[in-house]
Amino acid sequence: MITSNPTLTAIFKGIRPAVVALIIAPVITTAKASGIVWKTAWIPAVVALLIWSKLPIVSNPILYIFIGGLAGYFFTAKAHKNLEQRKEKAEK
Repeated sequence: MITSNPTLTAIFKGIRPAVVALIIAPVITTAKASGIVWKTAWIPAVVALLIWSKLPIVSNPILYIFIGGLAGYFFTAKAHKNLEQRKEKAEK
């Protein structure tokens, strides 16, 4: 058995830090590209903790995808509306 082999167990324990680094590196790159700074980092952290909590309703990641989509739509619509208003003021 693989689980009872001490050599393989030691190898897999040694690989763990590399796996964590391979997961964290694209997360940091994506966070930089999306404009997440320390001021806004609490949002994905709270969502991750709520998903990890395994509470019946709040641990459903589909809920956060849906909420994020709605929030993105409304923020984009508001920004577009503000841009249009600035263009109208500039034309006057």
